[in-house]
Amino acid sequence: PGYSSSPTVHLLSHESPIFGPSQALQLLRMCSRLEECALIVKTAFDMDHTFGSVVVQTKPSPPVVLPFLHTLRLEGPHPPAHFGQALYLPSLKTLIVNGYSDFRMEEDNAIVSIIRRHGSQLTNVTFSYMDLSPSALDSCIESLPNVVSLSLIGDIFRTLGFAAYQGSAATELTVSEPYTPALLRKLIPEGLGSTCYCPKLKRLRWVENLDPLDVVDLIASRRTVAPETAVSRLSSIAVKASISSGVDVVARLKEKGVDIEDMSITIKYPPPLNDGGRSESIHLSISPFPILWYPSNDNEGLFD
Repeated sequence: PGYSSSPTVHLLSHESPIFGPSQALQLLRMCSRLEECALIVKTAFDMDHTFGSVVVQTKPSPPVVLPFLHTLRLEGPHPPAHFGQALYLPSLKTLIVNGYSDFRMEEDNAIVSIIRRHGSQLTNVTFSYMDLSPSALDSCIESLPNVVSLSLIGDIFRTLGFAAYQGSAATELTVSEPYTPALLRKLIPEGLGSTCYCPKLKRLRWVENLDPLDVVDLIASRRTVAPETAVSRLSSIAVKASISSGVDVVARLKEKGVDIEDMSITIKYPPPLNDGGRSESIHLSISPFPILWYPSNDNEGLFD
């Protein structure tokens, strides 16, 4: 009662009773005039209140239409696909999905469902993708032709190289499973009139062990676009990069004659393995407002 007239709802659920996807959808149906919404869905499972047992939701949920919602933020465990499939959000512009999943290599979940349906209208997107398959992640990025600000969050712990510090046989940093270098190259326009993923992109943040040479190519291609093309000029980039190549991204761009005078560039390298991770990470930035990179805030905001 009263929810339908409220323009904003912010829901937090940390303890019992379980606030699952079905409960969230039921509440959203009562809030038809929502404009902004932040949800923390307690679990990817739903509670069967009749028997007091936790069951997996398998059948499709009735649609939830929120015609005025322009901003949606999801925290906590990633909801399953049926949650996203039930949402119809014709005004959605900003989607921020932080959190985690106990599952790996998923082809579909709420993130994928929402982006596939509403991707063409989104301009500001943040999402963590550690639980997605490479094809699902590729599909999400391909579905964002009008995104201006994009923040992609890989597996924080693997990008920090923690596995290599725990005495395992691994001696090199590894990238999280969903990411492949081919995906980054799909953001690079090859020439006049060519197509690429996210052609309207101006601000990019990527928490992943990217190859610095690929980052150089991306920046160079997105800073030298011809005015008559449909590809926007990149104005800000903040990424994690592999230290193995020893490439100075800014120096390499200057060697290529790329104009970066009015561009914000932040490159974060992981600490070298031989000091046990005790040293500070190398921070190369020509931005007057460098972005901090810690696990506690890697999921926060976007170029605010």
